[in-house]
Amino acid sequence: MPTFGRYRILEKLGEGGMGKVFLAEDTILERRVAIKVISNAEVDDPQRSSFLRNRFLQEARVIARLSHPSVVSIHDIGEQEGNAYIVMEYVEGQNLAALARMRHIGHQQLIRIIKETAAGLDYAHGMHVVHRDIKPANLLIDRSGSVKIADFGIAKLASSTLTAASGVVVGTVDYMAPEQLRNEPLDGRCDQYSMAALAYWLLTGRPPFEADSFAALAYQICNKPPQPPHLLRTDLPAAMAPVFATALAKNPDDRYPTCAAFAAALDAALQNQVDIPTETIELPPGVAAGCSAATPVHLLSPPEEPERSHVWLMVTAALAMSGLAAVMALHSFSGSPSATAPKQAAPPASETMTPPPQTLPQSLPKADPSKAAVKPVPKPAAKTAAGPTAPKPPAPPAATEG
Repeated sequence: MPTFGRYRILEKLGEGGMGKVFLAEDTILERRVAIKVISNAEVDDPQRSSFLRNRFLQEARVIARLSHPSVVSIHDIGEQEGNAYIVMEYVEGQNLAALARMRHIGHQQLIRIIKETAAGLDYAHGMHVVHRDIKPANLLIDRSGSVKIADFGIAKLASSTLTAASGVVVGTVDYMAPEQLRNEPLDGRCDQYSMAALAYWLLTGRPPFEADSFAALAYQICNKPPQPPHLLRTDLPAAMAPVFATALAKNPDDRYPTCAAFAAALDAALQNQVDIPTETIELPPGVAAGCSAATPVHLLSPPEEPERSHVWLMVTAALAMSGLAAVMALHSFSGSPSATAPKQAAPPASETMTPPPQTLPQSLPKADPSKAAVKPVPKPAAKTAAGPTAPKPPAPPAATEG
């Protein structure tokens, strides 16, 4: 088997546009490690290749100072045959993209992932280190369910290997902040944007913006507001809309002060929600290194629409019977001396029958007793004419981790 210094390669774990990741054994400390080899083979200019190598090694030294439970540790850096490499902590588990393909990510686990990611990012930002490429493939979930953030600083290096004229950005544009696409100075708030885009993907099954070309997607990210999640998933609370509108703001100054603040706001919006069934959807392009864009991923599935229409049919029938009872009562009492009460028309059905375009109201407005067509209506008719109330949805089951 090939070696990198004292590290003996055991197997290849993955491959991306800039290099490969291997499982290796430290022959001195007798422990397993992960080695990421960064290849500059596609860079023809020797001077530029040397600059990129030095830049990578310098960033790796900075990242090596990080020590946090939610950040993958770097053990060593080196160079062999013109290829720079870093030796990292080996995490036994899966990245978030692979985990989402295997099973449903419940709301409780989602919040745990977001909170632990936020804690690791805020720590790194305090050390003046910005990740720049938060995406599902760069969040590793170990066997205990804890998060390990991988690949700090690599994304910016990857983007630097391409000339501006190429019109191509290496990485996953779906989660890029507008300031990254505008080539502006970056700070921790670009990581907050990417983390919010990732949470949006987990909740809705799609990134905040989608387009057929890089140019169209970049335009949307920089200029269009994201669609409120509850319009894509009617079971999600409308309270999530301002949370994502803030974290995905075009101007970094309009976002939350920290990643933890976003995580807390998302938790508050989701705390009364429950897990729902899953379906197989298509993974967005470029989500996981080495994975096909057509690989199915198990995520949250939208509820079926016919349920709401059945409720409104029941309401319509109830109102129709109510009106019929009132007419029959009027006819039976029209010849009686006691039937002298003024005849007032019941509220038109259109006032109570038009539902909002997207959400079902908790109850319909109750009819005013003073507006009943005939006051001395027998008890059964009075109960019917009192005004229907839309059945409340059943209490959701407690949220469970998927």
